[in-house]
Amino acid sequence: MKALVRRGLEAEQFFYEEVPKPDCGEKEALIRIKAVGVCGTDYHMWTGGITTNIPIIPGHEFCGVVEEVGSGVSSVKPGDKIVSRLNIGVCGTCRSCLSGNPQMCVNRQCPGFKRDGAYAEYISIDAKQLIRLSGSVPFEEGALVEPMAIVATALLERAKVEPEDFVVVFGPGPIGLIAVRMARISGAGKVVVVGTNVDEATRMPLAEN
Repeated sequence: MKALVRRGLEAEQFFYEEVPKPDCGEKEALIRIKAVGVCGTDYHMWTGGITTNIPIIPGHEFCGVVEEVGSGVSSVKPGDKIVSRLNIGVCGTCRSCLSGNPQMCVNRQCPGFKRDGAYAEYISIDAKQLIRLSGSVPFEEGALVEPMAIVATALLERAKVEPEDFVVVFGPGPIGLIAVRMARISGAGKVVVVGTNVDEATRMPLAEN
């Protein structure tokens, strides 16, 4: 299959290559990638600012279709449209896991960092991490579910936006724009978006819609 592979920790060490198609383990599902997002951490990998396993296929914001499942999988089937949690390999016994934060587990094998990710035609992933989507959800929107979950945790669970709150969002990037929409849906009385450079200013009209 074709994939984008990070070969070094220095800047611009991404290469478009032919690599082996991943195997599908007993408790895994093989996913054909249909859409993948570019996270800020992926950009920082490109500039040499993030340490990962090398070589590795980056990418962790994805949506795809189940192509094959292992013999021990019954939660999804071929043809299902899915997105995925990223809590692969968590121990379940550390402080983070026991406090309900498995995404902070030191043993977590996050795709795109510790194991191959989604900048490829296929990814093989622990099937219990998968969430089925309605067929009406576009693949491009499905790829935004992971960053939407991050915003929901920070904005709705931790900050607890309530009706008539005054909310300030710094930066109208994808995460910022999602935060604006979620704050409005939650009933915020006023939402202000702050941009700090020309690139951000070009996205301000999106925040107003």
